[in-house]
Amino acid sequence: LEVDLEGNVSCGKRLHASVGSASSDAAPSQPSTFSAELTQEFIVHRVGVSTVTMHNNTIRRGAQISLKPILEGMAPSCYLRADEAESCLVADGNLIDADISFTIDVASIHHVVTPLSAALHKGDADIAFAPVWNKNDVQHLEALSAAYTTDESLEHIKGTVVVASASGTYSVPRGGDAWVGIVSDGVDLFKAATQAKAQGATGLIV
Repeated sequence: LEVDLEGNVSCGKRLHASVGSASSDAAPSQPSTFSAELTQEFIVHRVGVSTVTMHNNTIRRGAQISLKPILEGMAPSCYLRADEAESCLVADGNLIDADISFTIDVASIHHVVTPLSAALHKGDADIAFAPVWNKNDVQHLEALSAAYTTDESLEHIKGTVVVASASGTYSVPRGGDAWVGIVSDGVDLFKAATQAKAQGATGLIV
């Protein structure tokens, strides 16, 4: 979850009508109001318990909790609450509101991901590519960008496609031309990403 300064809550980055594109002639996208932080921190309170002591700091299944987002440069004030009318979460709840209470429970990953499957399949970015021998034959693929990726950084992912070897190495273009690394399943992603950055790749597609 991410919370912006206006109290809007999103699962990951907020999606815009104009998404980032790997095409070199794509129009600039509107800047996102969300930061590209990897982690949103919350203060967790147990509903009905005034304090959490050093001997009683475990939140167990079935516990009622409330979440207060920590925003950079601002003192934590409002709680997350469920807005049933709009079917969304917002961060404008007060301590006396009943809908700031959430119940901790155990769920399978399949149960959690199933409602998101359509969005995950569609992605939030468009990759435009063309064969070297016919640059007019532009094709498109949908992709899901990493949590730390911004619309601005997506615009810089362009250049010749270079596929990583099974050992995570690349044969980069000569002459200092821009290039994008492609990593297949089964390749050591950390090694391939480190090597791509060291050799000057504009981005990495898995």
